[in-house]
Parts: sequence; C-alpha cells; structure tokens
Amino acid sequence: MPVPPLGAADQGGGRRLRAALAVVVACAALSIVVGPAGAASARSATPAPPTPVPTSPDQLGPPQWLPLRHDLDGGEMKVGCTFESHGSQFGYECAGHHDRWALDLIATRGTPVYAAGRGWAVDLSGKAGGNGYGNVVQVDHGNGMTTLYGHLSKVLVPAGGAWVTENTVIGLVGSTGTSSAPHLHFEKRSTLFDAAVDPGPLMACRAGYLVRYPEVAKQETWRGLPWGAITVVSDGTDCATPDGTQKLPPSRRAPGDRSGTGAGRPDASRSDPWLRLVESSDLLLRALAAALAPAA
Repeated sequence: MPVPPLGAADQGGGRRLRAALAVVVACAALSIVVGPAGAASARSATPAPPTPVPTSPDQLGPPQWLPLRHDLDGGEMKVGCTFESHGSQFGYECAGHHDRWALDLIATRGTPVYAAGRGWAVDLSGKAGGNGYGNVVQVDHGNGMTTLYGHLSKVLVPAGGAWVTENTVIGLVGSTGTSSAPHLHFEKRSTLFDAAVDPGPLMACRAGYLVRYPEVAKQETWRGLPWGAITVVSDGTDCATPDGTQKLPPSRRAPGDRSGTGAGRPDASRSDPWLRLVESSDLLLRALAAALAPAA
C-alpha cells in the first residue's frame, strides 16, 4: 500500500524534531570540546561523591582567594601558562598550552595548597573530571561554582570529603598526572556549562593590605600572560588593621566610604554580572529538576 504524503503540519513537526535533535548533538559535542583534557574518556570513571547539604550558609563562599601563600622556600611564585598564553620572560614558550581558562602556578614540590574559598572538598583523583590531573582536589563552593587543584604530590582531604575554608590546606604542590614540572594547576569551573571560566581577580594579603592579582602586578587579565611575566605571593587572608576593620581596595569600598577601610570581606561574585547570571541559571535548573523528578 503506498504511503500517503506528509501534510504540512506533519512536515513542520518533522522539521522541529530534526532541529531539536541537532541542538542536542551540538550541545554534546560542545561539552567534549570545552571540557578538560581527557574529560570525555573520564565520564565512565567513578563519579565524585555528592556535596552534602550545608547546615550553615557560612559553609559556602565564592572562590576568590589565591590558592598559594609563599613558596616552600619562602619566596614568591611565578605564574606559568594561562589561558592562551604565548611568549616567555625566561625562554619557555607556552604556545597556547591552555585552550581554556586555567592557571599554572609554579612552586616547589611540597608547597601547601589552600582552598580558594569556603566549600565542600573531595579527592577527585581517579574519578570523573579528574583525568590527567594526577592527584587532584575539587571544591564545590555552591551557586554553580567549583574549583580544581591538580598535579598535587599529596591530597590532604579525607576520603569522604570535608568542609573547608580559604585557610584550609587541601594538598601539596607536585607534578603528578600529565605534568613536566612541579606546579599547581588551578581552575574555576561552572557546573552549568561544565567548563572552566575566568578565575577573575584572586585576593591576597600583602603587608596588611588586601590586593588582587593580576591587577596588583599591573595586568588587566590572566588571559594571554607570557610564562613568568608576573609572580604571586600572599601573607594569608587576615588583612585587619589595628582597629579590627579591613583595608579594602578602592573599588570595594562601601558607598560614601573614603577612608580606604571597610568592615567586611569583599565578595567578588557580586561585582560580576555574568557570574550572577550563571549562578541564577544553575539554581533555576536545579529547582526545575527537583520539581520534575518522580516522587519516591
């Protein structure tokens, strides 16, 4: 029996179905392209344990602190390859080694690595998302943001995970995984897009003042920095003055405050409209997923 021709409505539905399938295929391809090296093959690995529900809002916070303090020898640390970095101050050419947002911070093996902010830390070594990074830790900061700390010589996070702050040592610098020299591979990632994003300014205390890298080194962005172009160092996160207030950079002063000091820590995520959009979208998707999930 001959098959009757499709009507206009049926043809339109077919076109819409083909368009939807094309979008799904494109999104799948994009997730492979923007993910970290080896992420596609790592999806079959054991997944990281889920982040527990925080019992206090203070357990989560934006990743805005430099994850290293001083080198193990007490000195400053060079910034190695960054996103699309080319050229070198010391003869090493990155040649665009990182095709995504990432920072290589050159430090002596054994240098302590700190969480960039408050969150739930897990040992991601050998798990999905940790392929190629050797010993690696992931910190979930909430609001759709995580940070990744790769090539560690030792992970100091308990097997079951732990709540951490910007003053918690989560590992030691090393050269495990795909690495040619001791350094910390640092990424800030969006769970919404499953991709690395601009780490933005990273804060540090210097002589009691709160500074932000790379701006304090007279660089507008981490992107494209030649290997070794700047060095970083931090005295910690306690930038308090004798009266107990905190010295803030001018861009973070409260309205009308011209004294150069403020009463609290700046929240870098509030000043970034794109980050607010990512956070809001991630929360919306989680709410929709919970509403559509079948009842237990």
